[in-house]
Amino acid sequence: MRRLEAVDPFTHTWLAHQLRDDYWKHGSVCEDCSAINAAVATVYPELPGRWVGDPGPSAHFRLRR
Repeated sequence: MRRLEAVDPFTHTWLAHQLRDDYWKHGSVCEDCSAINAAVATVYPELPGRWVGDPGPSAHFRLRR
């Protein structure tokens, strides 16, 4: 039980970092796609209300470069 009490719920972290700050940027692929030195497979879902080829917020098109 002590282990569970010592864990900070992830919602506290999310609420403390609601904007795109350094917490989110450190693990984001869109900050520097050229830093990835491996083959990458991405899947771009077709979403309702989006036309084919709309890059939207997805990192899929940034990684294709």
